[in-house]
Amino acid sequence: MLQSMPANRPIYANRFTHHGEPILITEFGGIAFKIGSQQGRGYTSVSNEIDYVNEYRRVIEAIYASKIIHGFCYTQLGMRR
Repeated sequence: MLQSMPANRPIYANRFTHHGEPILITEFGGIAFKIGSQQGRGYTSVSNEIDYVNEYRRVIEAIYASKIIHGFCYTQLGMRR
C-alpha cells in the first residue's frame, strides 16, 4: 500500500488506492526567472542562469531520489520580459 503524502496531501482521491501502477508527476515547475526589475511568477525565484540550473537540479534530484515516482512532466517553463 502506498503511504506517501507529499505536502500532507494524499496521492489518491477518497476511496481509491494504489494497485501497483506507476506514479507520475503530471504538472510541476515554477522556478521564476527575474529579469531586470520584473519579478517572474513562480514558487521560487532566481536572477541568473547558474541559479536557475541549480534550482532545477535540486528539484529534479528530489524526484530521481523517490522510490515511487516513475515519470514527470515539467510544465512551468518561461520568463517574462
